[in-house]
Amino acid sequence: MQRHVHNNFLQWLGFNVKKSNDKKAIKDYIDFVERRFKLVMFTEYFDESLVLLRRTMNWSMTDIFYSYANEATKKSGTVLSPDDINKLLNIKHNLGDWMLYQHFNKSFWEKVSTQPEFFDEVKVFKQLNTKVREFCFSQELEKDKSLKLELITKWELDPLYFGEKDCLAIRIKDGKALEFSHALDKYCPFRSSKLKYELKY
Repeated sequence: MQRHVHNNFLQWLGFNVKKSNDKKAIKDYIDFVERRFKLVMFTEYFDESLVLLRRTMNWSMTDIFYSYANEATKKSGTVLSPDDINKLLNIKHNLGDWMLYQHFNKSFWEKVSTQPEFFDEVKVFKQLNTKVREFCFSQELEKDKSLKLELITKWELDPLYFGEKDCLAIRIKDGKALEFSHALDKYCPFRSSKLKYELKY
C-alpha cells in the first residue's frame, strides 16, 4: 500500500520521488505545474469544477453535461485498512501530495470567489444535467431518435437543444471511457522524460 500512496499524484505529474521530503523542491515543482495548467479540477467538487471550466473556456453548458461511465460500486471498491487510511492522511508520508492539494484547492476557490452568480449556475447545471441523463437513457428517445430536449438557462443567449447525437457521449460505455483515458495518458505531456526533468531535480 505504501508505494501506491506515497506522493502518487505528484509523481504522476513527473516529480522526482527522490525529492519527496524536500519542501523547496516540492514547492518549485508545484509552481512549475501551475504555470502549465490554467485550471485544476477536483473530483469532490466535480460540478463546480465543470462550471468553472465552462466559464474559463467560454464553452456552452452542453459541452459539460455528463453521466457516470465508471462509477465505483461497493463490490468493486478496495477496502482500506485503518493503517492504510492513516498513511493516506499522513502529511509526513505524503508531503508532496498534501502540498499539491492544499495549493490548488486554495487557488481553485480563489478563482471561484471572482465569479458572479457562480453557485446559482452550479445549482442550475446540476438540475439540467439530471434532466439530460434522464432524457438520454429514456425509452422515448429510444423509440424516436428525432426527439430534442430543450433547455433554457440565463447563462446561454439561446435555448439549448440536446438530441440523439449529443447523447452519444453521455451514454459512453466503461470500456470506451477507459480507452479514452488510456489515450490521454499515452499522450499526456507530463509523461515525457524531457518535461519530467525540466527542472533538473
